[in-house]
Amino acid sequence: MRKTIAAFVIAVAFVSVTAYVATDATAWGDQTGTFPNRVFEVGKSEHGSTDWAIFVATINPTTDCYWRVELIVLGGSAVEVTVHEIREGLQEEISQSEVKEVGELSEELPLEAAFIYYATFKYIGKPGTSFLAERVEISAPPTEYVPHDPISIYSDDGFTEENGVVGGSGAFEDPYVISGWEIYSTTTHCIHVYGTNARYVLRDCFLHGDLETEDHYYQGVSNILIEYSTGAAVERVKAVNNDLGLDIRSSSTVRVSDSDFSSNWYGIHVKDSAALDFGGVVAGDCKWAGMYLGSSNYFTIVGCTFESNRQQGINLWASAFGTISDNTVTDNGEVGIMFLSCGQGIEMYRSAIDYDGVFLLNCAAE
Repeated sequence: MRKTIAAFVIAVAFVSVTAYVATDATAWGDQTGTFPNRVFEVGKSEHGSTDWAIFVATINPTTDCYWRVELIVLGGSAVEVTVHEIREGLQEEISQSEVKEVGELSEELPLEAAFIYYATFKYIGKPGTSFLAERVEISAPPTEYVPHDPISIYSDDGFTEENGVVGGSGAFEDPYVISGWEIYSTTTHCIHVYGTNARYVLRDCFLHGDLETEDHYYQGVSNILIEYSTGAAVERVKAVNNDLGLDIRSSSTVRVSDSDFSSNWYGIHVKDSAALDFGGVVAGDCKWAGMYLGSSNYFTIVGCTFESNRQQGINLWASAFGTISDNTVTDNGEVGIMFLSCGQGIEMYRSAIDYDGVFLLNCAAE
């Protein structure tokens, strides 16, 4: 049942991370990752005298989807999840459900890209911390892709229909959309974007080369190459069988979600970049590493899978200020996660790493 709330509290929905707690409770809340692959944390310390605390986070979908959260760690007795929608100057409560056991899911909600939502997570019970993982189901990618020549964009003027753009204006709230294409190339990059500031999203594309052939040798060909660009998103892309599945160089504010970069030399290769978010990514069976991230700062790697790569699952070099959480890193040939000459501010937790282990060399103490 929907409940309409006065418009004077609308500003709450535009705050990305805000905690609201009972007056005499000492509580906290936080989130890691980006939509649609976030992990939410809410908890209360032993100094709080009340039995509840609330954390608030925004939900700003870029496409229609179904949204819910899964309880992955229970600290108290339950977490109450309430979702509000903002529409025509009013907020409406559209859902409220409680999760009490690990693995339990909140009510599934259909969300529209045209609107903004916010969720409150009410921690109930004894002092502790609970974690909830975002679970988002987006319409399935096409079963058939349309063949297209390799795409090269060298300025904002290059976002044209000829270059595969099927919608959008390049604005923050209305990015250019390149979607639905199959591109095969062994000598040039399948999609190359260079020197752009417009917002854009690469979505539901199948990009591939011929790495599976025995006579293939490394030439530095990328399925996706993003250079000197800001404001990019890669969603539900399959980019396989090439030298580099995704190559990001000297770029910032790049979000990559729910994509497959398996069976390349490097699944993901990043250098000299910042403000990077990877969520729900798969990179396995690569001839070298699932992910290489060098000289790059302020990144999140959340809810990803790096399995059966010949050398490393993840290789970080000379990078700092990042979060690595809730990943699966298994069966890699040399080491699961390698840190070389990394700076401070890197946090890693709640990841499944088998005998591959973690290797650190010449890294900062903090």
